[in-house]
Amino acid sequence: MEHEFERQLRTLAIERRPEACLGCGFEHGCSVHGCAVIHAAVNRLAAYEETRLEPEDMKKAFNEDTTLKLAGQILGVTPGRLRELAQAKKEGRLVVLPCSIGDPVFMGTGRYKITGYEEDVCDGFYIGRDGVLQVKAQNYNGNHGTYGVIGQTAELTREAAEAALKEREAEYDTGRTTIGNSRLLG
Repeated sequence: MEHEFERQLRTLAIERRPEACLGCGFEHGCSVHGCAVIHAAVNRLAAYEETRLEPEDMKKAFNEDTTLKLAGQILGVTPGRLRELAQAKKEGRLVVLPCSIGDPVFMGTGRYKITGYEEDVCDGFYIGRDGVLQVKAQNYNGNHGTYGVIGQTAELTREAAEAALKEREAEYDTGRTTIGNSRLLG
């Protein structure tokens, strides 16, 4: 059922008033049936009115609590937990761990430069005073465990470890590798 407002818009859409359309940017889409912009607005309004929802109904349907409940159902988390995580993120307390305890990790080996990687098992995590997240390996090199920074002295996959080793070898070969402030000569 067409409302009076829609009927008036449709009438206005086919009215010939070039002075109203000059420079609107959409005049190339107009035809003998009238203004393309007004036709698009009428169609969108008609689709909205078919829902039979008022603006207040939309606000009620999509308030924060309802949205959190829906997101929580999809993610399998309570709305309270979602709020807690959002607050922790806002305060800089939220950390996303790179792997789970028990996952394989590849720890760099070598005294002054990484000469290889050994596969080990993640045993935990540590955040240093500098805020850098480190992964702890269970039995690294026969020790009781050690820490490594993902992407620097530890990797999460064999492929990443192999790629890092090739990159380090290329840097060493060209004399670009540094430890602290000293350069290693190739």
